[in-house]
Amino acid sequence: MSTVQITCPHCDFSKSVDRQKISAGKKKVTCPHCQRLFLYTMEEAEDNFDFQPAVPSVKPVNKVALLLLTFFLGGVGGHKFYLRKYLQGLFYLLLCWTGIPALIALVEFIIYACKSEADLQQKYS
Repeated sequence: MSTVQITCPHCDFSKSVDRQKISAGKKKVTCPHCQRLFLYTMEEAEDNFDFQPAVPSVKPVNKVALLLLTFFLGGVGGHKFYLRKYLQGLFYLLLCWTGIPALIALVEFIIYACKSEADLQQKYS
């Protein structure tokens, strides 16, 4: 069974698909990772012919969840654990009694709130 790699042009998510499931002509494809539509043709599938399975992608960062975690649990490093920065989260947790991590988290909250969703995805995904 031969497979082809279909890659989302928006987030570079790849998935292996059975070659026989791809029909001729342009197809609208919804990316399972970023939920955006893009057009895909059999000619692109021919260019991307591959026998290797797709590499799993990292989950995207949800801006609303990040803002809520930073605001309510930032003083104990909750947002750092969400961003998979475990060492920084541990430092926040160990120093939470000083109040310094809470002040830093407040500044980070403002920074995260001012950044666009695309910037957050690029930096933290």
